Amino acid sequence: MYLKLALRNIRRSVRDYAIYFITLLFGVAVFYAFNSVTGQSILFDLEDTATASVFEMTGQMLGMFSVVIACVLGFLVLYANGFLIRRRKQEFGTYLMLGMNGETYGGHSPDDVAFSQSFASLADRQRANLQRAWERVCEKGLWGNVRFFTIKLYKAYADGSFAANSSFLDLEIPRRTDALSTFVRSLYHHRGSLNPLCHTLAQGLWLAVLALCAVAAFARRRRPEAQALTLAILGATAYLLLFEVWPRYLFVFAPLYVLLATMALDRPLFVRAGEKRQKA
Repeated sequence: MYLKLALRNIRRSVRDYAIYFITLLFGVAVFYAFNSVTGQSILFDLEDTATASVFEMTGQMLGMFSVVIACVLGFLVLYANGFLIRRRKQEFGTYLMLGMNGETYGGHSPDDVAFSQSFASLADRQRANLQRAWERVCEKGLWGNVRFFTIKLYKAYADGSFAANSSFLDLEIPRRTDALSTFVRSLYHHRGSLNPLCHTLAQGLWLAVLALCAVAAFARRRRPEAQALTLAILGATAYLLLFEVWPRYLFVFAPLYVLLATMALDRPLFVRAGEKRQKA
């Protein structure tokens, strides 16, 4: 049943997301192809043979076209994002209302779901959800919101297993009794004998990754790839702070955290400090 539901949702959404990714792919390809012109060998030959005025004019023209291409790419990105937002704007109100719930601290609330389903039309549902979310923000006040979002941030990042042992679904225990299956089940199942150890190791590894991410975001802040990864992680964090929060939502962004953490291990800070002392 769940597989059929997932496949049906994929078929419904594949057209929308295909338009989004094709638009982004085309924009990035054009932007990269144009900017790579400056690295072609013909320009180096032009620098040797042409006069200074001609070479300067060529550089100015390339700079102007680069600005135009950047504007076109920005328009494509905004248009693609706006297209997806318009397609799913009815869901944002529900997620925002759940995210502002002070009793569950942004978690799932059956009462909020029932409240949202009590309205007949989608427009009334969207309006009521946004109004309730705004009322919850106003009721907390400044320090109440600071406390609320701090708890939500802790709730999102506190579980290194990404809430692998928590689920709203009733999971059946597999009946296989061979040695390998029993050992693996003892690791991942919440009643397994080795699950506390596995969970502790995952928690320690997750804390180490977060610490390295903080170091890389500060120490490698001048590198474009570090800036891009940091912005992506901040965007994911902002999503969790505003909408419904659950540690498993970070699982899809785990590769970004790992990539940023590995940048902190590239020529560690103490090695660079030692090289500076040797030069001095």
